Amino acid sequence: GWEPMRYATHDAMEAMRADVELVMVAVQKDWRALRECAKEIADNRHLALVAVRQDWRALAYMGLGAKTDHEVLLAAASQDMCALTLALTEFPVEKDVILAMVKRNWHIFAYLPPHYLADQDIAVAAVEQDWQAWRY
Repeated sequence: GWEPMRYATHDAMEAMRADVELVMVAVQKDWRALRECAKEIADNRHLALVAVRQDWRALAYMGLGAKTDHEVLLAAASQDMCALTLALTEFPVEKDVILAMVKRNWHIFAYLPPHYLADQDIAVAAVEQDWQAWRY
C-alpha cells in the first residue's frame, strides 16, 4: 500500500501519487489505493480496469474519462447492477454502452431510466433474451 508515504516529503508523496507504475502496483494489491492517486492519472484506463475488476465501487475514485469508458463500465456492471444505477445518476452513459450491458444481461433493463426503456434497440435486446423484459 501507501505505508512508505508516511515518511516521504510532500514533494516525494506527490511524485509517488502521480507515478502510474507505482500506483498500478498498489492498485493491483488493493483497489482502494486508487483513492490516493493524483488527479492527473485518475483517468488512466488501465488503472481503472484493474481497480474496477476487484470492486465496482472503484468507480467513485476514477476520473470522468475512465468512468465513462465502455469496458470499465461493463466490468463494474457485471459485478453489481448498482454500478450502472450509480453511473446513470452521476454522468452521461452512451447508448452503445447501455446496449452492450443489456445484451450481456437483460436484467439491467429493469434498472434503466425511462428514456432508455423507451429505446427500441435496447428494448429489443432485452426481450430477445427473455420475453419478461417487456414488463419494465
